[in-house]
Amino acid sequence: MTSDRSNLRRSCDRRARFRTLLRSAPLHLTLIIALALTLRLYRIADYTAFQGDQGIDALAVKRLLVDHILPVEGPATSAGGVRLGPLYYYLLAIPMAVGGLDPLAAAVFMALLGAAATALLYLIARTWFGSTAALISATLFATSPAMIAASRSAWNPSPLPAFVLLTILALDRARRTCHGVWLLIAAVALASIIQFHYFSLALVLVLLVTSAAIGRSMRAWPVIAIAAAALLLAPFLFHEVTTDYPNLHAARSLMSSGATPQTDSLPRRLYAVQVPTLIGTFLTAGFEPLAIAIAVILLIALITGASRLRLPTALIAAPLVALLIQTALYRGPVFEHYLIAYAPLAFLALAAAIALTPRHPVARALTAAFTLVLLIANAIRLPYATPDHQLQRSEAVATHIIAAAPTRDPFGLWLLAEDDSDGAYRFQLERGGHLAAPVTQPVTRLFVICQRARCDEATVRASLSPDWSAAPITHRATTAGVELFLLVQAS
Repeated sequence: MTSDRSNLRRSCDRRARFRTLLRSAPLHLTLIIALALTLRLYRIADYTAFQGDQGIDALAVKRLLVDHILPVEGPATSAGGVRLGPLYYYLLAIPMAVGGLDPLAAAVFMALLGAAATALLYLIARTWFGSTAALISATLFATSPAMIAASRSAWNPSPLPAFVLLTILALDRARRTCHGVWLLIAAVALASIIQFHYFSLALVLVLLVTSAAIGRSMRAWPVIAIAAAALLLAPFLFHEVTTDYPNLHAARSLMSSGATPQTDSLPRRLYAVQVPTLIGTFLTAGFEPLAIAIAVILLIALITGASRLRLPTALIAAPLVALLIQTALYRGPVFEHYLIAYAPLAFLALAAAIALTPRHPVARALTAAFTLVLLIANAIRLPYATPDHQLQRSEAVATHIIAAAPTRDPFGLWLLAEDDSDGAYRFQLERGGHLAAPVTQPVTRLFVICQRARCDEATVRASLSPDWSAAPITHRATTAGVELFLLVQAS
């Protein structure tokens, strides 16, 4: 611990090799990675989410890999229709190219990134706070139900913990070694983070300022880093400039009038985001009283460590303070997945609290007790309830439709479901060589997929346009728990 603090006070130490850090803790690191992988890969085909949003993303990747259509925009946000940058699609193309467009390959890739994030957390915490704090915080990160659920499905916030921790590690190594290549890695990671989710803006701004402070004496490296980040952002920015800034206008509209007005007071809102949503969701498995206690401990630790561990405290506390400011300015509701980028900071703050605990038997016993309670909380809430089998469902339904429509004549698709779209089924159909017609194209055959609890003929006909009210139902089946209807109009 003492040597780590003295290292942080040095201007440069070119002997601080990264491989030395890796060699110093092979057993702990191996066990942490194995634990994280086991919990994330366990029955991943059964538990991974594959609904409309994932299907739409998979279709974009298919256009990229098969049709060579390069995306210039990414997924649409849940608020205001603002679109993210396209980097997520290019990242998703890596596993789907290897896996033959299998969505399961993308889910496994996210699980690997989740395990990589666990390893990065351990390495950072070990460098800053010692091996005990690193082992505890990384174990809790590996077993966190929310982190497991977030990293076993392909969705745009999933890569955030790995890229955030990579940025922090790179900045720490750049500060210690003065090697500009670490600054380049940090810049690439930051350009990626902002394209995965816009609510990471507060974090990105803080890390940008830190990057500028660290890189000001590194000669040409800051210019190289900026150029690399600009290259990653170029497709999206070029699209914005050449199409009259559609996402900028959508964001402006959202900020001015499009968001749901908040009824909670500002203090209550800030408390809700930081304690039950951030700490409660990711650190204490949803137990709010435990989250309150941990929040107090983390606050004391960050205040205490401010004068003793300047860079670690700055990289942990400053983004959390910036998150408070962003929350105060943001008009819409803040959901749990908005905070996935900030979750690693809570675990690093916990590592700081453990490292700063007095070397007294009572204090150590309390630390052990808190750790045990958190592990029990994680074990109680592990996300292994009855699986939805969403991936298998989409495959089974698509296979049944293909069998029921052996010709290549176009057919329509209509989904009856709560808060879902037909993207998963459209992707599986295209993967099987059958293209479902757009909703605007006239067709004589219409497959209705009903995921609702009640799926009788009257319900189906009531949901359709008058053009289909008299069309006979020529085929009806139940596949993977989903009701399927085929309506055929006279030619």
